[in-house]
Amino acid sequence: MGLFQWMILILFGGLLGALGQSARAIVGFKKLRDLSGDDGSTYSANFSTGRLVTSIFIGFSVGALTALAMPEGTLVEPGKSGAAMSLAKDVDLAVLGALMAAGYAGSDAIEGLANKLLISRQGTSKAP
Repeated sequence: MGLFQWMILILFGGLLGALGQSARAIVGFKKLRDLSGDDGSTYSANFSTGRLVTSIFIGFSVGALTALAMPEGTLVEPGKSGAAMSLAKDVDLAVLGALMAAGYAGSDAIEGLANKLLISRQGTSKAP
């Protein structure tokens, strides 16, 4: 594969990972909205734009890394490559779902690990 194909693969995997993470964020919005009550003040107080952007970026990164880890030729149906491949017709839908799932689950795992590490570091540090 040439440089252009690698860049497309990374971008494609990243966008699908970000899409998967966005689905996870929508579920989080719903949960936050349900907990906030009718006035919405708790919702705006607990919503963090920075955390949302970071979360989407993590999903992008996980999707891109997953796409890079796939064996060459996994993205398209067997027997299709080069000029014969049409991205709209020949992309394997199971691979698309897998990249989205990687963004969803990978972001969840990374954020959970980061929260655990931050909590353990805060618990062991002593205040002056």
